[in-house]
Amino acid sequence: MKAAQKRRLLTKNRDNEFINNDNYEVLRNRSIIQEQVIEESEMTYKETGIIWVVDQEATLEWLEAKEGKKPSKKEVLEYDGLEITEDNIDQFIEDNEISLGRAKSVEAKLKKVKEFINK
Repeated sequence: MKAAQKRRLLTKNRDNEFINNDNYEVLRNRSIIQEQVIEESEMTYKETGIIWVVDQEATLEWLEAKEGKKPSKKEVLEYDGLEITEDNIDQFIEDNEISLGRAKSVEAKLKKVKEFINK
């Protein structure tokens, strides 16, 4: 199962076949469907003008919700006008010579950075 967007293609080529480009109308968004439906639409869209396109982010959110997990949201901290995220936390720790001790996970690093900021 995947989350997908159902699109009606609006452009045809010289052979009167639909073209999968940026010219489309969204019929359904974030629909949970079987992978087989997506594969079939990829084989027939030139004639039908209908294609299902997988939405990776929505699929991940659906799978996490199905498994009872909350979707992960990146926490953002601010220090002297600088946004500190999971993507740049290691550089911030290095630049400010923050001692991590045994902290290895992103959550533990965020906790150490919060302690540094709140000093």
